[in-house]
Amino acid sequence: MEGLRQRHCVASYDARIRLGSCAIAVVFVDRQRYTVELRTGVDGTLGVAQVKGRFNQAPSPEVQQRILDTIGLQRHMPSHTPLHRDPVVHQQAALDALRQVLPVLRAEQIDKIEVHFDGSGDSGMIEAPYFFRGSDLIDPEGVPSLDAIVPGTDKSLRDLLDVAFEDYLNSTGVNWYDSDGGFGTFQIDVATGHFEVDVNSRYTESTCEHFAEIELEEPHDQVA
Repeated sequence: MEGLRQRHCVASYDARIRLGSCAIAVVFVDRQRYTVELRTGVDGTLGVAQVKGRFNQAPSPEVQQRILDTIGLQRHMPSHTPLHRDPVVHQQAALDALRQVLPVLRAEQIDKIEVHFDGSGDSGMIEAPYFFRGSDLIDPEGVPSLDAIVPGTDKSLRDLLDVAFEDYLNSTGVNWYDSDGGFGTFQIDVATGHFEVDVNSRYTESTCEHFAEIELEEPHDQVA
């Protein structure tokens, strides 16, 4: 419902919320509604990861500070993010993040990751990753480093995967969450480093099966 009200993709954070890696709050400033993502930082304290207004607009630094003051928390991320990022930047950020997680996944003896996403009607969800050892699906609880900070970064393995998949989807320019929406899958072959993506759009097709034109009343005589 928050995504529908604000016309942004907060619904795609469903998996993160269920996994406990973030929470969503709503704050009003001057009668304007803002969606706030809360996360636990490296030091274990709760803080603000990002703030978005309607249509995913970033509020001004002044409004962001008022939001922080209202909820009594600090930021764990930079205080200002650009309203738009180039698709190439999104894709490069995604691939860089995935390269960083490969050594960790190999150390955990993870052979494959699979992630599904689906959306329609102005909302969508990127699901939590499935981890495989061989052909066996393993419980995420069996991946001890999932919430550990990846060396050389300030993010956990879970966070890096979330950000990578979201960034890559943003880079495609495919609107997979509006109207009929779309769906797809990410797959990573950890041993080879092969990354595969398919993004599909849905559309409704219709054909006319019957057509008629019928005059229900006789036309009136025209007066000369």
